[in-house]
Amino acid sequence: MSDTGLTDPPPETVDTIVLLTVDSLRLDRLHAERNGVALMPNTSSFAADAIEFQTGIAPGPATADSVPAMLTGAYPSQFPGFTLPSSNTKPQTIAERLSEHGFMTAAFHQNNLITRRYNFDRGFDHYYDISEEIREETGRGTWRLRTRNLIEGTPLMQVARWAQTQVMERFGRSLYVLDEPGDSLTDRALNWLDDTSSKRFLWLHYMDTHHPYIAPSEVQRTFGREISEQRLLRLSRKARSEADTLTEQEVTDLVYAYDCAVRFVDEQIGRILNYLESVSSLDDSMVAVTADHGEEFMEHGEFGHRTSLWDELITVPLIVHHPDHEPQAVGGQAPIRWLPDTLVEGSGLFTAVKDGVDYTVAETSEGQDGVQCCRGMGFKLLVEDDDHRTVTRLDGEGERVVDEGERPTDVLDEMEMV
Repeated sequence: MSDTGLTDPPPETVDTIVLLTVDSLRLDRLHAERNGVALMPNTSSFAADAIEFQTGIAPGPATADSVPAMLTGAYPSQFPGFTLPSSNTKPQTIAERLSEHGFMTAAFHQNNLITRRYNFDRGFDHYYDISEEIREETGRGTWRLRTRNLIEGTPLMQVARWAQTQVMERFGRSLYVLDEPGDSLTDRALNWLDDTSSKRFLWLHYMDTHHPYIAPSEVQRTFGREISEQRLLRLSRKARSEADTLTEQEVTDLVYAYDCAVRFVDEQIGRILNYLESVSSLDDSMVAVTADHGEEFMEHGEFGHRTSLWDELITVPLIVHHPDHEPQAVGGQAPIRWLPDTLVEGSGLFTAVKDGVDYTVAETSEGQDGVQCCRGMGFKLLVEDDDHRTVTRLDGEGERVVDEGERPTDVLDEMEMV
């Protein structure tokens, strides 16, 4: 057995490989409770029987930064426009690499930033997204996409973009696509699993934890009260455009709705895990659970996610189950950018199961200035495009900026070399 704890690469030892990712899922929700009720009981229980890293580090603070890196192992800045290049180019995706090992591959999601339009279907036999091809299969809103494609590149597209913004701000809906909640996507994924047998790779990405955080009434009642969809849409609109005017109660309501959405997604993750246990058996499956980024609720004066690299945005759950590896709680941090080598080669995160890694890197180029950070276990170094440097301390009290006199020069010297 190698120092990774595995004797052979996963494609040679398991029949099913599953990657479950959750949009905007904060690390601190994994083992949290609200009113004495666990937010993620299924995922938390699964973590106890798997390798759980204390801190997973996303490649960036938004989907467009993180998912290309998560699927290929490259850094976000290696992708022009943060989209994948066309097929038959390097680096390969997880799906492409597993296809070479004879795996059937499928993905299910509703995120408009990671569609086949931007080459994210590379290596997948079945890719269920918001594309025109899928809408034609299901008959759901095809005319909307056709209209967009018809006017793209013309002056009418500017009008359409304005209208799209207004509709999203007022109603939380898209002019172009029809959203599907997580339970519907789970149904589709389970049907695909039923229709396949050995050598299969499933990627399922849940969007319910992305604002406006709409969760079913029965899930909200689990925690004691309901917030109407209309109010959530209004709050989400205000949070995105006028975050500095949010009242304390409005922030409280947004956090409550977010927690309800987290619980709803956990129920869907539980359905996938139960299926693997009862039908396929986890003894023949490798499963990873993580998120593309986190979410900020005004901890640093902002709402949502996009341009900053605070820990609320880049620290995420990171859980890996392999039937040949003993369950283990890893006290350190590890990058989700290592998932491709983990799932395909049996290296990657398996090489960090002793103590995690000392330093991890995250980056973004959203907004006017790009930002990179090197995160240690006690401090973080943030570097902007104009070479401005900020140092923060990471401890039980959260993350705070430290002044010149508090900066550990030896640690910073090491970070500069990463």
